[in-house]
Amino acid sequence: MSRVRLSKLLMLLAACLAPLPCHAWKTAWVGTHSTQLLAGHNSGSSLIRELLPGTPLTVSDRTTNGYYQCTTSTRQSGWIAEDSVQFNKPAPGGGRRIASIVRTSLGSDIPRFNIRTNPVTTALFLASSGIYANLDLDIGVGRSFSIGPSLSYLSLSVLGVGLASYSAGLRVNVFFSGKRFSDGAYASLGASYLPSKVTFQSFSGSLPAVGTNALLGYLWRWRSGFNISLGGGGVYYSSADSVVLTDTSSSSSLSVANPGLTGLGFLLEGSLGFAF
Repeated sequence: MSRVRLSKLLMLLAACLAPLPCHAWKTAWVGTHSTQLLAGHNSGSSLIRELLPGTPLTVSDRTTNGYYQCTTSTRQSGWIAEDSVQFNKPAPGGGRRIASIVRTSLGSDIPRFNIRTNPVTTALFLASSGIYANLDLDIGVGRSFSIGPSLSYLSLSVLGVGLASYSAGLRVNVFFSGKRFSDGAYASLGASYLPSKVTFQSFSGSLPAVGTNALLGYLWRWRSGFNISLGGGGVYYSSADSVVLTDTSSSSSLSVANPGLTGLGFLLEGSLGFAF
């Protein structure tokens, strides 16, 4: 056999023995609650079924658009979001839930909490010789929702009538991107109670009020957790149209118009936040 024919035979044999390219698969488990098995690799794909935490999976070695292709132990195939997958076997019983919460708050791309303040409104009040400060804590509930307390303080003067008000309330956010605290549009509903004090010269009186609000906005979040929210909407205050003020030194009284905590108003949001 000639050297040329022997060389060609060896090359053909090497080609036959070379490993074929393959798609590697790994064993994993569902790590979060409300996990969806989808028919495609985006949030708009049709739902196949809901998966419980701890469900064993076989997943692809790489993601497509943030989703793993996977197969369940019951031979159902589909796609699952990468932040819902964990590669360490979960602890039995309640340990699965604890591991899921820790991973969601510390290790995934969906933060558990977002703390925010609104410097835009603060600046507008300062420009009008008023004071405004607020602090909101959003707590993730499911992939697309958050709920949490909203606290604020404001002080202003309208035609010599002073108003100082504390506010404590609750706010619910819906994130249309499908992932809470991620880039995209959101809608918010809120309700609050405002125990307020009205003053005029040496007179003072109390003015309790209840506020409800709704707004639409857009959020941008960086990998560091820093985020900006811009939005607008409306607020409605329910309280008396006027308030009776008394002067404790002379026991005299007078009635003044509600200095601002009544009826419809415009709501502006320009928040700086940190998600973690």
